[in-house]
Amino acid sequence: MNDYGLGIKDPLWFVGVIENNDDPRKEGRVQVRAFGIHGTNKDVETEDLPWAICIHGGYDVNIVPKTNSWVFGFFMDGRGAQQPMILGVIPSQMTKVMDPEVDGWGALPTNNGRVSAEGSDPESFGQPQNHRLTRAEYVQETYVLQQETMRTKEVRMAGGDGTRTWSEPPSAYNASYPSNRVIHCGDNSIEIDSTEGAERIMIWHKSGSFLQVDTAGTKCDKSVSDKYEINDRNQHVSVSGMSTVTIMGNSYVYVEGNKIEEIGGDLQQLVHGNYMLSVGQQATMQAGNQVQIRGADVKMEANVGTMSIKAEKELQTEAGIGWYAKAPFIWSEATTNMNIKANNMNLFATTEMNIKSADLNIIGTGTADMRGGVLTLGSDNELHIRGTTVNIDDNVNMANGDAATAHADGDIATSEPSKGATSVEAPEPVAVGTSIAPQDLDSVGSDGIASQDDGGADGSNQPTVTVLAAFTQPERIPTITEEEKAQALAQQDGSQPDNGDETVDDDEWTIEDHKAAFGPPDANDIVFNDVYEGKYQAGDIVQWDGKDAIIEDSEDGGYYIRPLSGTLT
Repeated sequence: MNDYGLGIKDPLWFVGVIENNDDPRKEGRVQVRAFGIHGTNKDVETEDLPWAICIHGGYDVNIVPKTNSWVFGFFMDGRGAQQPMILGVIPSQMTKVMDPEVDGWGALPTNNGRVSAEGSDPESFGQPQNHRLTRAEYVQETYVLQQETMRTKEVRMAGGDGTRTWSEPPSAYNASYPSNRVIHCGDNSIEIDSTEGAERIMIWHKSGSFLQVDTAGTKCDKSVSDKYEINDRNQHVSVSGMSTVTIMGNSYVYVEGNKIEEIGGDLQQLVHGNYMLSVGQQATMQAGNQVQIRGADVKMEANVGTMSIKAEKELQTEAGIGWYAKAPFIWSEATTNMNIKANNMNLFATTEMNIKSADLNIIGTGTADMRGGVLTLGSDNELHIRGTTVNIDDNVNMANGDAATAHADGDIATSEPSKGATSVEAPEPVAVGTSIAPQDLDSVGSDGIASQDDGGADGSNQPTVTVLAAFTQPERIPTITEEEKAQALAQQDGSQPDNGDETVDDDEWTIEDHKAAFGPPDANDIVFNDVYEGKYQAGDIVQWDGKDAIIEDSEDGGYYIRPLSGTLT
């Protein structure tokens, strides 16, 4: 390069096309074919083109023009034309299948062509280079359809009869050009949409995971695979309304330290299987009012120490069949009266039974029987036996001092006092909640164009594809056949089309075919490749360059266009 100091003398301006954007130095450079300078690929092959530096308004080497993009710039070395610098991309659109061998410019990508050559792929024929999401056209060909068809619906909520559900909000996309700014690479995209009444932010991953914030501020964060959230310090979560969590699998919560839960209203835990509460130290259950425990069978065990049951007023126990109490020692004490009542009562002691009272009355309304191997009745004063008739059989010794002495007070075992139950040691229960349980608020969903298939604002409930297809969908010009699309996709991937001994070129109506059929073309004839097949037929009147023209066919099956008056350019 000549020494021009800091300036560039006599720059050579050009318009060209990007043929390779895979910079081996990874500096964001591209190889460009400058029209009128590098000729066709037969004159200068793609690999021999000079590497161009790309300039953007803000320097960013991550923004690399796509292969086959039209660009403009200048050669810093002037007529030497070996040091190109690209200043910008010229908006353009492809109207035919890319064929560098025939066209003499452009390149078929050898790897990941859908990304590196986006805009010249078959799906983009007849479309501007800015994204469909930016233009709000052909929305059904974007992620919006996938987002809508993958929505999670009717997720069951806890409690009630199982009929309460919630659903994922529909897509909030309802953009209008040019309010939606789109950054995309392949099937991944980021949108910042300022469309009035439909403002939103959207981050979309090709797997179907996304983060959406709609115009109402409703945020939907969806992961179609695993999700991880890591906090190295504290986490604070505040929910002003209702919180709903539905887990289709198992749930595991581990707390290294303490856990405190405070509930201003009621707590319900509905366990449809087994429930186990295991506590390493003391467990306390306390209620300011009543505690109820019920089960088909209820078992309580103090397997080490004492079980204490205490009632401030009455302790009531009842059994439908039997009541059993068993212990090495049993104490039962009434500080005033004790009442024991039964249809039949049996008191049995294997060794000795002692009954003592200040006054002891034993009355049998029918017959009272007292019997023993030796029966002793004694009194420190008087002993009275009274009856209308007293019968004493066999031998009677009277007044000779032979009667045995009854047990003295000290000889009779005295009943021991019972022990009182131990009070529960626990803090006072929390105060009764005075707040009114809040009413559940309805969830707010998004109201983009796809919401019309889910009872949206117009209540149409149309199928999603129908809704999206009807959303600002202009005609594509031109269209191509499925065969041509397959051929182009195969070329884009670097593979060869399976077409026998023919190539895609042989099936097209080329300039040479036109010459052979009609002679050299003039200004009144324009070659019409069969990429239009299926959209137009011979005899159709079309608009071309603002003029009426007619489609005519050739004997070889191709097509050409001829103006009805004047000339075409």
